[in-house]
Amino acid sequence: ETHGNSSLKKLELKVIEEVDTHVIISSCPRLEELILSGCGYVTPPTCPYYSCKSSQVYLNRLKLLFYADGDDFSWDHNVPDCFWLSTLTTDSKKPSQLFGIFLESPRISIELASRLWPVSKSSLYPHPKVFSACRYEELIFDNVNTIISTSSSKYLRVSNCEK
Repeated sequence: ETHGNSSLKKLELKVIEEVDTHVIISSCPRLEELILSGCGYVTPPTCPYYSCKSSQVYLNRLKLLFYADGDDFSWDHNVPDCFWLSTLTTDSKKPSQLFGIFLESPRISIELASRLWPVSKSSLYPHPKVFSACRYEELIFDNVNTIISTSSSKYLRVSNCEK
């Protein structure tokens, strides 16, 4: 919260309990790299306090998103949908800068994935170079196709995904 608003461009949190994704999103609008690995998240989510349903904040400068759930710990590893909307949403008004998306067991529902990556759209991410998904059972081929639809993609890794 102290440095995020003005200067924080990279945030890496590993194996930390009680992380509140709303604090990250609201306090760090200049983030270019976000790495969350093996963290536990605030339960229940603090969505009502941040009013994220009525005023969504987007991390438009984000270039790299790495999320690994660390399910070998006893913490809650589910992040609220507003986190995914803030980090992965893109459209012509809010073009994404993401070039690397790494998701390990993100628990993004099929419904939310269809909002994030609608099949009707192509080139959602203008600069995608890397997409890696592991242990993401809800992921479907159409989502992957939409994410990497530009010819500039360099690396695709999808493993342990059921569909």
